[in-house]
Amino acid sequence: MNTLPELTHSISKRSIRIWRTTNVITDILILILCIGLLITSYYFHWYQWLMITLWIVIAIIPLGMIWSVAMEPKWKYTYWIYGFNEHYVRFQHGRLFSKQVVIPMSKIQFVETEQGPLLRSNHVETITIGTMGTPHKIPMLPREDARILKEHIATYAQVKEVDA
Repeated sequence: MNTLPELTHSISKRSIRIWRTTNVITDILILILCIGLLITSYYFHWYQWLMITLWIVIAIIPLGMIWSVAMEPKWKYTYWIYGFNEHYVRFQHGRLFSKQVVIPMSKIQFVETEQGPLLRSNHVETITIGTMGTPHKIPMLPREDARILKEHIATYAQVKEVDA
């Protein structure tokens, strides 16, 4: 009988720093956009309710930044775990809305790794496991763990690696 793998592996601890950096950049861009809209609304004499709404949004953004920069990355890191064996890849993430995915090795069609500049500078990769229905991602794995998982899946799922 094929048993499900234990969820014993976690993503890289560096993911907290990467998510924080990404969230800071996003929040600052949203803040700049809202300030730009507020200045434009004064210049072009837009409706008063629109200016009030923009002031409220600008006041709320720092509160959202407290969540998205200070708390959310640690929360996401804590609840991202995965495991694999010769029959299945299994991962789980989320606490409030938990999602658990089990992928049979026989259904895997491709495995790929991806890295942006922020991930590359922190020596982590994201693994994408493709099935007939949908691709599944395991984010922020250390390079060595990503290589091991990719080789493991390629071996057991009998995926042929094509050199470009």
